[in-house]
Amino acid sequence: MTVQLEARNTNMADLARILKEQQAAKLDIVGPITGLRSRGGTFSVAGTSVFDDAGAEFTPTAIADGHLADKLGIPVKYLRRMRAERPDLYDENVNGWIHGLVSGAAEQEDGSIAPTYFAEPDKRTVMARCFQGDPGERGVLRAVLSDRYMIIENFDVLTAALAGIYETGTQVEVLGCDLTETRMRVNLAAPEIFRNSPQLLANYRSPFGGEGVYHHEGNSSGFYAPGQLPRRSRTATASTRTASALASSSPTERRAARRSRSARASCSWLARTE
Repeated sequence: MTVQLEARNTNMADLARILKEQQAAKLDIVGPITGLRSRGGTFSVAGTSVFDDAGAEFTPTAIADGHLADKLGIPVKYLRRMRAERPDLYDENVNGWIHGLVSGAAEQEDGSIAPTYFAEPDKRTVMARCFQGDPGERGVLRAVLSDRYMIIENFDVLTAALAGIYETGTQVEVLGCDLTETRMRVNLAAPEIFRNSPQLLANYRSPFGGEGVYHHEGNSSGFYAPGQLPRRSRTATASTRTASALASSSPTERRAARRSRSARASCSWLARTE
């Protein structure tokens, strides 16, 4: 079974199922970064297999590639291009920076032979966060982090939040859930709080303007029903759409738009100063 990493606009039952599957498949290993080795863009992680000293195989996510790029000093766009177009170069770059370059061998004081390096291997310790695959299948290398990284699991956050809501006795409605490789979002509505919000916030004064929480369109509660946005938010959304349209237009169209805005600004300034 392949572990599902993302879900958009799903319900609470499906989100809980995905997080439980991730919990069952998770595998976090702390060890030398030299325990990672890339072959064809797929990583073997030492210590993840009792049958193979090199370790089980894991396909890195885009997030894991970003972590490796940051740790090894490789531009992330170049690393992702190598993965897509030249896995051989990907292997050479990643393995070269992790494992160094052997220049020869030398006899040690005890008579043993040890390699000498033109470039020393990386001596850092990392935490490789993985999801195990089914027997015979590749797993997922989802992150390469510092060995001091404090783990906070989505499943633990969700259960703690729901337990806290349950303890308050507040009835909530789940409006939707989203899960990505970097974020979990659960949208909840509490009708009882929405109804009582004018009384709860009657004496609240904004630290910015001294007035109530919000005064847009007669709503002074600071709470908005699904689909209801204050005028300020709609204006910001419209501005974002305008910026996106400009970003996708040609250079000539952008220059014309800037001249138009400059002319309107000048007219407004003249009107205010007359």
